[in-house]
Amino acid sequence: AQGPWNMLDALGIASGLACLAQPISRMEIGEWRPGDPLGANLTFGGSVGGRPVGYMVFLRDLEAALHKACAEAGVRMVCEPVLSLTIHESSAFATLRDSAWRSRLVVGADGGKSVVATTFDSAPREWSYDRRALVVTISHEHDHDGVATQYFMEDGPLAVLPMSGRRSSIVWTARPEISSRLAGSPEALLDTLREILAPRLGQIAIDEQPATFPLGFRMVSRFAAHRVALAGDAAHRVHPLAGQGLNLGLRDV
Repeated sequence: AQGPWNMLDALGIASGLACLAQPISRMEIGEWRPGDPLGANLTFGGSVGGRPVGYMVFLRDLEAALHKACAEAGVRMVCEPVLSLTIHESSAFATLRDSAWRSRLVVGADGGKSVVATTFDSAPREWSYDRRALVVTISHEHDHDGVATQYFMEDGPLAVLPMSGRRSSIVWTARPEISSRLAGSPEALLDTLREILAPRLGQIAIDEQPATFPLGFRMVSRFAAHRVALAGDAAHRVHPLAGQGLNLGLRDV
C-alpha cells in the first residue's frame, strides 16, 4: 500500500526498489463464471494523491533491499532462530541457536509461531479457516496493465496480483484437498488457471513451483509488555483476502 511505501521511501529503500516494483493502477473485484471473465465487478481505480494505489514487489527483492540498507546503516544481523527469552527487570535475555544476547528491549517480529510472543502471551485469540492459500507466479501473453484482480470462485477467492513484466502472482484460497491436489500437479493447475485467466491474460505458464500455506486468524491480547514489543505476524495474523498482512506489519513499526 502507499503508506508503507512512503515509509520505505523515507528510509531511502524505495528508490532501489522502484525499478523492480510493479505499481497497481486499479483493483477489480467480481464473481467468476465460465465464459464471463469477471462478472458484476467492482472497480477501485485512479491514484491516491497522484500516486498508485499500491505496489507489488517480489519478496526476495524486498529482503535484498532491506539487507542492503541494514548493512549500510551498520546494523549487525545474526540469522539464528530464537530458542528462549527471559525477561528481567532491567533487561531481556534471548538465547539463540549459537549465541545469546542481552538487551533493554526485544521486538518480536519472528512470525506467526513467534517464540517471543509465547513468552508473555499464552492465550492469544486464534482459529483456523480450514483453507490453504495456493501461491504461484505465472507469466502471460498479454499485459496486465497494472490491474490487480480478485475473482470470487465457488470454493474461495483467487487474487491475480500484477508483478513486473508480464508476470502475476496468484494467491488462491481453497479447501486443503483442492489446493494440495493442484499444487502437486502443475499440469492440472495450469489447465485450471488457463480456464479462468486466458480471457484476460492470454496464454500463461507457471514460472515457479507452487506452494500452499495454512490460513488462520491470530491476535495476541497485548502488543507490548515489560521490555518486549511485538510486530507483524507475531502480533496478528489475518486472512490474505485484502492483502494487508505485510502492510499491517510495516505499519506496526
